[in-house]
Amino acid sequence: MNNGYRMTKIEINKTGKVVKGDYFGWHVKILNDKDYTGGFLILLISPFNPEDNYDHWVSDVRELNAYFAAREWEIDWNAATVSQE
Repeated sequence: MNNGYRMTKIEINKTGKVVKGDYFGWHVKILNDKDYTGGFLILLISPFNPEDNYDHWVSDVRELNAYFAAREWEIDWNAATVSQE
């Protein structure tokens, strides 16, 4: 049972916009950090305040999927136009 939640496809190394769920309107980018930590970095970037950014770490794809599901995220991977270089 998924309580009406539609699992979003997770893109790696691409910035998307949260269109449903926690951090609505924020940008998110997932980095594969296997060379350093073996897991994934989840970067959250506020479009409202450029200094308001967060990062989270998960150890594997299973945890990454659980992180997205817990926040009930739907991500538009074509909507964000921010650069974090």
